[in-house]
Amino acid sequence: MNKFILPHTSASDSNLMHDNPFAWRWKHAEFWGRMPYQTKITPVLPRGNAVEAGGDQILLHQASVEDATDAAQKDFLVRVEKDKPDDLNEEEAIQYNDIPAYIAQLHRALHSDDFKELGLGKFISRQGFHKEIIPTQAGEMEFWGYSDWTFEEGTVDLKTTTAIPGIMRDSHAFQLGFYADMTGLDQYCLYCKPVGALTPTGKVSKAVGFAFRKLNKTQQEFVRSERIARAKHMAAMYSLSWEQAQYLTMPRDIGGFRWDDGLRELANKEWGILK
Repeated sequence: MNKFILPHTSASDSNLMHDNPFAWRWKHAEFWGRMPYQTKITPVLPRGNAVEAGGDQILLHQASVEDATDAAQKDFLVRVEKDKPDDLNEEEAIQYNDIPAYIAQLHRALHSDDFKELGLGKFISRQGFHKEIIPTQAGEMEFWGYSDWTFEEGTVDLKTTTAIPGIMRDSHAFQLGFYADMTGLDQYCLYCKPVGALTPTGKVSKAVGFAFRKLNKTQQEFVRSERIARAKHMAAMYSLSWEQAQYLTMPRDIGGFRWDDGLRELANKEWGILK
């Protein structure tokens, strides 16, 4: 097999290939000389990034809930390219209006006894870049990732969600297992959900809208093997012709997660599976 320069990958890219290989092929269609297609970005993604920006203010500048919320909402407007809240569409407005509740829980989490008990030490940096070179049968593949917040004794990755899991979700373990191998530090997901700061009667809510979930050694060892296997699978896919890759990525569950109208239309053109 001829070796060539492979596009870099990441946890989210690898998870896309695993969950929806059809969408993954069209995302990387440029590799085969075709116009790529990127699935629609919903306002959930910029909301998550905006809440993280609010967390940066809390960690870097000891910002109050109000100041961190203000920074997060401004960040959201920039990301969705709107000048003011009145310009937001309905979907964007929902996410924008949820930011204060997310920030309230994030602020509570970063000042909680649970956080102190992790013993992470001094805050070091945000958006730490990590890279691993994975040898494959088609050449070397670079695996990239950015950890949200790095401390002396561990890293914390923020996940905004509507439901807090009992253990770290598999897709998140796949991501944090990579960070663990690259840094040698303990890894934690901080799950935050938008529990309101006040109850309907105006009292301060006692509900807990956050939880820290630690990556365990079993998860780390499993995802290490999974990461290498997926990289080799991806390299094999890149070594195929467009037509060969097309047959190996026939779409499934076109009404499910990660599908939008544009992707469904591409599936219809290739396979005639829509009426």
